[in-house]
Amino acid sequence: MTHRLYHHDAFLCGFQARVLSCEPDPAGFRITLDQTAFYPDSGGQPADRGQLGGLPVLDVSETADERVCHLVSGRLEGEISGEIDFGRRFDHMQQHSGQHLLSAVWVRLFNLRTIGFHLGADFSTIDLESEKVTPAQIQAVLDEVNRAVWQDLPVTVSFHPADEAPALGLRKPTERTGLIRVIQIEGHDRSACGGTHVRSTGQIGLVAVLKTEKIRGTTRLHFICGDRAWRAFQLHLGILDRISGLTSAGFPELPARVEKLLLGAREMEKEIGRLKNELLEKQVPELRGQGRLPDGSCLVSLLLDEPAPAARFLCQKLIAGENATFALVAARADCSLFIGRSPDLALDLQLLAARLRERLGLKGGGRPDLIQFGGQTPELLRQAMDLSRDWYMETLQE
Repeated sequence: MTHRLYHHDAFLCGFQARVLSCEPDPAGFRITLDQTAFYPDSGGQPADRGQLGGLPVLDVSETADERVCHLVSGRLEGEISGEIDFGRRFDHMQQHSGQHLLSAVWVRLFNLRTIGFHLGADFSTIDLESEKVTPAQIQAVLDEVNRAVWQDLPVTVSFHPADEAPALGLRKPTERTGLIRVIQIEGHDRSACGGTHVRSTGQIGLVAVLKTEKIRGTTRLHFICGDRAWRAFQLHLGILDRISGLTSAGFPELPARVEKLLLGAREMEKEIGRLKNELLEKQVPELRGQGRLPDGSCLVSLLLDEPAPAARFLCQKLIAGENATFALVAARADCSLFIGRSPDLALDLQLLAARLRERLGLKGGGRPDLIQFGGQTPELLRQAMDLSRDWYMETLQE
């Protein structure tokens, strides 16, 4: 078992230790020590980084027999020194302590337990035992949490025998045996936890919720604390300031102004689409004339620099009425292809669809008079158009 220095002092950055084992690993060597300040990946909190014996620590993990393994690139032995990346450590301390406070307040205000926690590189999450939480509930929790931060309440560590756990008033029961490590936030929380934490709530800095999402009957809350929250505030303030300048609106007026601009843009897009369709429709007679074959039918094949809806619209206009037209219309933007035939051509395009799927592996299909394929590569699109033209010419000779 490794003596874990971070259990007693999460602010300890440098330490001396003796190498107990050095085992080869595909990524280097796994080192175990008699004591360490490196926190392993455990309990939703990522592992520390830093240096060990002058070598960068690539990973820190925990073995079944409660040893801490440090992954480094070279062999180490004897007495060595270790140095923690404290910037990373303190960030994790802010997020983890913020999570304890956040979870405790959710229980006290709304009786909602945290049943999952993950500390990520950009944000952290907790899973609450409810399918839905309201904006008003989130605001009430954040108000209470940040008041506790500003009060700079003590965050203390204590150790207790496992049989004392029922009398400790823990936020949730623990199944650990032996000695239990308890983190207490004065007046708010007592939890069994092996992670690293700040010394007082003031060091958490600030707690903010980014968003929520429903996950398998629970609500996942995305949150940030401390330096992450400060940087997010600066980023978002800069974005708002930029949008305010572009729209000539103050921050309070931004939602209404942006909504008005978006509505206007949507209406403009609709009008542009309508006008484009009018222009495409006017080209139909000319396209049919250019594609006239000796037997009197029309073979129209073209590639549009437009999205799929425009290609579909033109294909449908080309095959409308008794015009003996076989049309291939592709959209370059997303490599989609629409193939149609007019009612007076006795062709089953589902047979062509089967051939395209079989020979080119395309995905799509449709009706006897109209089929479509989407999401192809430019080369597959070209091959599909060539194969479809050949198929039509074959049917003329039968």
